[in-house]
Amino acid sequence: MGITWTWVSVSLDGFITGPDDNAENPMGINGESLHEWMFAPDRDPTEQKRVDKIFSSVGAVVMGRRMFDLGIDPWGNENPFAHPVFVATHRPREPFESPNKPPINFVDSFHSAIAQAISIAGEADVLLAGGAAIFQQALAENVVDELRIALVPVLLGSGRPLFKPGGHATARFELINFHPTPAATHLTYRPIT
Repeated sequence: MGITWTWVSVSLDGFITGPDDNAENPMGINGESLHEWMFAPDRDPTEQKRVDKIFSSVGAVVMGRRMFDLGIDPWGNENPFAHPVFVATHRPREPFESPNKPPINFVDSFHSAIAQAISIAGEADVLLAGGAAIFQQALAENVVDELRIALVPVLLGSGRPLFKPGGHATARFELINFHPTPAATHLTYRPIT
């Protein structure tokens, strides 16, 4: 079986979106700066190699309903991943189909989303794509095998925090990989059990 991991871009002050994220501005004010290392046209070519290598191990993706609702328009109304996606939601709906892509499935709980993703991924990994509530629940319930952070050298001042104060039990992590680039410092942590 693969591993379950998160991968998130976070500001130096701990936010994964800028302030006032909404349908018109899904990443919030200045929040797009968190993903420039991955998507900017002039990004370092080694960053694309990093992205390709990391995603080559993925077999399924889990995300929250807010991420889907805010992301679907910017994603061109299609699954942005080359893998089946499971959206944990209290507002079920029929699967979202896009041409030549696996479906985006809506399931009634975080636990169901994780279980279905693990089942369909088989030996491949499960990516917890976000948003903040998914990351926080996954950490609180100890279902994260690796926490991968792209620490971006920007201060956003406010937004959605990666770690909600008091939102999880005390946990310790060990650093297992570290790769600095001008655009982001890539950190991989493993929980210490």
